[in-house]
Order: sequence, then structure tokens, then C-alpha cells
Amino acid sequence: MKLVMCLKSGQLCESVWALDTITILLRDDNSLLFFTLKKMPGLLDVLLAHYKYVRSSGNVAKKNSLFSLLYQFSLFCW
Repeated sequence: MKLVMCLKSGQLCESVWALDTITILLRDDNSLLFFTLKKMPGLLDVLLAHYKYVRSSGNVAKKNSLFSLLYQFSLFCW
């Protein structure tokens, strides 16, 4: 829940922390059982909102890193 709230806050440091934490959780085999969409309602919506914002801002470095994170997340979910 803290991840979702940090992403919803709109603050840069909170968003970066949340995205870094999600990346770490997706790469850790031990956390895959606990890191599910059912346990974090709203996470996918917030990630897509961030993706749309970054996509519209035109920053290529941010766009590539967030797209990479969303791609890893989609692999995990399917």
C-alpha cells in the first residue's frame, strides 16, 4: 500500500523510491509470492498514469526506464 501512496503523491523522491522498490521486488525470487496485484489494489492504475505522464513529457531517459519497469511487471503478471 505504501508503494501506491508514494506513486500517487506526485513527489519526485517518493515516486523514485517506489519505482526502485518495485524493480527490486520484481527481481527477487523470494518476494514474487507476496508481490501480487491482488494485494496491491490500484498499483497498475498508478503505474499506467506515470507511464502516460512520462510519455507525454518527452524525457527519453525517464521514458525508457519506466517502460522497462512496466515490461518487467507485465512479464510477472502474465
